[in-house]
Amino acid sequence: MSLDDPIASLLPDTLALPAEEPPLHLRHLVTHTSGLPRIPDGFRPANPQNPYADYDVPKLYSYLEGYVLNSPPGERYAYSNLGVGLLGHLLCRARALPNYEELLVSRVCRPLGLSDTRVVPEDAARARLAAASGPNNVPLCAWDLDALAGAGAIRSTTGDLLRFAAAEIDPDATPLRRALRRSHERLFSLGADGSAVAYGWHVGKGGRTLWHNGQTGGFHALLLIAPAERAAVAILASSASGKIDEIGTKILKEIVPEQE
Repeated sequence: MSLDDPIASLLPDTLALPAEEPPLHLRHLVTHTSGLPRIPDGFRPANPQNPYADYDVPKLYSYLEGYVLNSPPGERYAYSNLGVGLLGHLLCRARALPNYEELLVSRVCRPLGLSDTRVVPEDAARARLAAASGPNNVPLCAWDLDALAGAGAIRSTTGDLLRFAAAEIDPDATPLRRALRRSHERLFSLGADGSAVAYGWHVGKGGRTLWHNGQTGGFHALLLIAPAERAAVAILASSASGKIDEIGTKILKEIVPEQE
């Protein structure tokens, strides 16, 4: 596979995709420069408290046959849950795997020893799942993702996130050394300050950090890595609070002074 493979090459031939010029490539999904909206147009979940649960493959394919981009592919960055969810689906098809769970476990978790990272936790882990909560600890529903599982279906622990961070800091100590090293390559610049998008990672100002965050209805996750300083911060919170990113950044600055 190549970053420059068109998405059409990984979808069923029966789909009549819009004739985009230039066409959408995997590169555009990886870097959030596809022009696709953050969520699909006409997104009407049966249960707004669990919005992605009923967004299945037929709905995704129906959308793809009539999508309209917000900007030409490769022109500008705009984070898209739809785009990264579609990427996960395409990678499953490329490997002839039935679902994102199989892709995640076979290609990442098993090689790196991430036993607590799954889409559907094993029975022994289910009792340890944190309860989703909103402001003032109001109970919320944990989200389930179907066709767009690549956009945020993973359940994990801070221990596994730090194991993953250690692998990113010292790739040569892992069986995924080539993939991990390549994942740091900057693919799309976000500004003169050195910030950029790599393979899913966001590269911070000055190029010193790799980071990604995520928020669903009742949870917030953050992983910050400073590879050169061999430092990382992982935070998982059972509350959908944007304050988590601020807290994590402050912690990393304490560990690595003058960190951008």
